[in-house]
Amino acid sequence: MKTVAVALSSIALVLSGGGGKGAYEIGAWRALTDLGFEIGGVYGTSVGAINGAAVVLGEFEKARDAWLNVTFEDVMRISPGMEKLLRGKSFDISLLELRGILNDFFGKGGIDVTPLRDLLKKFIPEDAVRSSKIDYGLMAYSMSRMEPMMLFIEDIPQGMLADYILASANFPAFTREEIRGELFIDGGVYSNIPLKMAQLRGFKKAVVVDIGTRTLRDILTYISTFSDLDVVYIRPREHFGGLLTFDPEVSRKYLLEGYLDTMAAYGVLHGKTYYCYHPEDILGKLFMTLSSNQRKIAADILGVNLSVNASAEYQYTHEILPKLRLETLSVENESSAICLRILETLAKFFDFQRLRPYTPSELLEGIAKKYDQGVDGVINSVVYKIRYEKIASFLYFLWRHGNREVLKTPSGYDEFLQRFEGLLTAK
Repeated sequence: MKTVAVALSSIALVLSGGGGKGAYEIGAWRALTDLGFEIGGVYGTSVGAINGAAVVLGEFEKARDAWLNVTFEDVMRISPGMEKLLRGKSFDISLLELRGILNDFFGKGGIDVTPLRDLLKKFIPEDAVRSSKIDYGLMAYSMSRMEPMMLFIEDIPQGMLADYILASANFPAFTREEIRGELFIDGGVYSNIPLKMAQLRGFKKAVVVDIGTRTLRDILTYISTFSDLDVVYIRPREHFGGLLTFDPEVSRKYLLEGYLDTMAAYGVLHGKTYYCYHPEDILGKLFMTLSSNQRKIAADILGVNLSVNASAEYQYTHEILPKLRLETLSVENESSAICLRILETLAKFFDFQRLRPYTPSELLEGIAKKYDQGVDGVINSVVYKIRYEKIASFLYFLWRHGNREVLKTPSGYDEFLQRFEGLLTAK
């Protein structure tokens, strides 16, 4: 058992179950490391128990590479028909084939996950987990006793760590995991977020990476620990695959998203749809560089009558900005937040890539290029004409006629981008 001093000086990382979404947790872990957090304990359910072992070992590259190469065959032994079913391609399966799949499934008592067992025994050196300075625990559920089991590393019999990790990850569709005559099922049926384990170890701060569903027990635990634990929850903004989707491309997306969402949770990135580094009101900056005649043209695009003798600052703050806020139905008050809302709205319409960081200038430049190119006819679409034409034309005018030298790359962005771009390849 780790000391209380460790719990007080570091954070607990709590990893939920979520099956094929597990790469998200690895991305979140890397972000926490880049943010400088010291992890004193890791507690997981199901795939969270698997990833938790990687965290304890400090094996980011090994865990990342495993997720980026994982396939159905690496996790389970299934027929081609069952793989189609798990991939959601049921329309490709005949009734006769479906009957065979179901007969095979029920005849074997579920899906055989022997490949996953072999992987765990190969990649998780038990002695290294036990000797790590980072505490470890997992949640399992005993069907034989009909009760949950919170198992810290010292509670797990020597030589049986991989067995208990597999017991924690025993998804209901898998064949039941049996240890010493005792049957287990996925710990997520009781608590998918083993936050209670962090509390029992004396931690005051915890980060929960939640990629699955919350049980009633999870909700009650959060309520009961509210006054004792400072908890930050990190959840995926977007989902790319289900619990049993084991696909390298899906894992790549989740890994990147986990990193970005964690950085957003700690204020490094901003935005609701995209990930923006150091948001600022670049529209205001560009507007201030326009001549009085250009400011009038820009205002006319929006349908705004400018006060003739007013300063550029007054015109923007009191006349242009309220119009921009109205056009996007923004509830924000700060000009930087309104600017970001506008940029995100147009970026979403033009279908910008989501899983990467942007600066406000990069978003604006991308919007201007899409506007210039006419992008596959969307400029002429009815939706564009009704909702976005004014604001897109205004942004394009600012980009073309404003002095872009006032737009500087935010401090630290190049370093951040370099770390992000190396996420999939760095050693």
